[in-house]
Amino acid sequence: MMRAYESKHRITFPVRKLLLIITKSLYCPPNLEDFNKNGDVPQIEACQVTNPDESLPDVERNVAGVQNRIYRNTAYKLRRRAADPRPVHVLAECATPIHTLCRVLQKRSVYQRLASADGEEIQRAFCETIMRIVDSSPELRGKMELVYYDDTDPNSNIAEVVLAKVHEIENRNSIRQKD
Repeated sequence: MMRAYESKHRITFPVRKLLLIITKSLYCPPNLEDFNKNGDVPQIEACQVTNPDESLPDVERNVAGVQNRIYRNTAYKLRRRAADPRPVHVLAECATPIHTLCRVLQKRSVYQRLASADGEEIQRAFCETIMRIVDSSPELRGKMELVYYDDTDPNSNIAEVVLAKVHEIENRNSIRQKD
């Protein structure tokens, strides 16, 4: 899917993996641009396509009693500066189970059994479990990376964090190629 998107839009994904954003607060906005900071700092921007046929193809699966469930991914551009003519493209999203956890924990008074739940512990267990599932599946292995983002830190910038993760993955891949 990523190769076809690259060809169609004449761009390159430096990392052909889904970057799964894990936020410290558990908050998952509908658009990662909501995390952008003001000023001349790196920014993340959703790739806009005017025609749905130009976006990444939907993936259809039968999951959890739902027939033909559609999964859709969003490509993002990371710009080091506002006027950067050569953005870095990535496939990224927040983890929807983390989003659900955040919404449930916001209603602790309604869900009495969750009043003492430790969101950080649940998040840690989720991250360990998802990586075990991905690593044990030949179809999924090597196709996803977790990106931890401290959205509670006013000095932390999502675009810088994702760019650092891309750099880390590129370095890891170049070391493997040398071996």
